[in-house]
Amino acid sequence: AQEAAAAKKRKSPNKSGVLQVDAETGKIIAEYKTQKEALIAIDKEGKSGIGDALNGRTKTHKAYGFKWYFKDEYGKQ
Repeated sequence: AQEAAAAKKRKSPNKSGVLQVDAETGKIIAEYKTQKEALIAIDKEGKSGIGDALNGRTKTHKAYGFKWYFKDEYGKQ
């Protein structure tokens, strides 16, 4: 039971996708299916900044010069 709970906690949901947003204009730049896909696209594979922004560990949703949102949460903040 503990292993299942730990695995669930480690896995961050991708929800309906990830949006890369221009930090200055608020315009959506790109949409990705997963955080990993987004990290590969911006050449930051293996880093955690997007996950931190998506999951509220950064108050501004910023990482790597962009803002990041789950698609189904964009506009609700």
